[in-house]
Amino acid sequence: MINEDSERSGVGSCLPDKIKCMYSDFNLISQTATHFTLEAKSISNKELHTIRVLNITTPVVKNDYYNTATLFIQELLRLCCTNPQAVLTNTFEFNDEKMVYATMPFAPLNYELGELTSTRLSKLDIDMDRLVRDVMSDVEYLVKDLKLGNCAKHLTPDHIYRFRDSGAFFLGDWSSMLSLDTSMMQESLQLDALLNVEKEIFELGLTLVEVNGTNRAEAEKLLKTDNPKFYEISLNELLDEQPEPQRELIKKMLTIDPKQKLDLSELSRSTISQVVKPNQSKVFLNFKVDNVN
Repeated sequence: MINEDSERSGVGSCLPDKIKCMYSDFNLISQTATHFTLEAKSISNKELHTIRVLNITTPVVKNDYYNTATLFIQELLRLCCTNPQAVLTNTFEFNDEKMVYATMPFAPLNYELGELTSTRLSKLDIDMDRLVRDVMSDVEYLVKDLKLGNCAKHLTPDHIYRFRDSGAFFLGDWSSMLSLDTSMMQESLQLDALLNVEKEIFELGLTLVEVNGTNRAEAEKLLKTDNPKFYEISLNELLDEQPEPQRELIKKMLTIDPKQKLDLSELSRSTISQVVKPNQSKVFLNFKVDNVN
């Protein structure tokens, strides 16, 4: 059974028959330009699972079906590598252009942020080290292996997901990147250009500020200045109430000082990356390449 909100969204016409026989009580969690994320109850064991459905009714998918479907599958394969225990591979179905699979429960961070409005909490309980490690590992894969180029606009709470049980994060909605005027394959670009991910690091820094309880739009407005001196003052003001040691990490992600900026290798290298606070002890952050649970 599909609830009214899910039915109005058109998800019913995108669900293959097999998944309808395996699950009940479909509930829409989020929706993008290319797919639906649903929560549903397994008929066999009554557990709640997350269902990812390719939305074949949208113009983005209709106009570029093979590329969006390819990225939909590549995202699934990536999840199978990084979070193998979370993916229920027996649920994958591809029938008459319809595509779907189920996983253990996850939700986008903006969904979790929305739930805060009904509580007294002002920020999410987030493992920042793991968020940065997991997401930047996905960014590295996207730009280095898939040659997707600029992913910056995608590094927001509505595209970053967290598994409920394991706490693992991942960057999702890859197929939606095609609607952001990014070429699926950019073989002509030099690898050095692809790995220059300053914008991605900056946007993820803003996301860390947001999940720590600061309004993203207000943060962007505060940092909107071309004067380097005023920018650093505004940045320090913005981060004044951010918890340690995340404060120093976020500052390096948002700074415009070339000497202080982080690069992709610093956030996803195989050795432990360090954020050093002036005149204080070192804070170790466990960043690793291609972390596989």
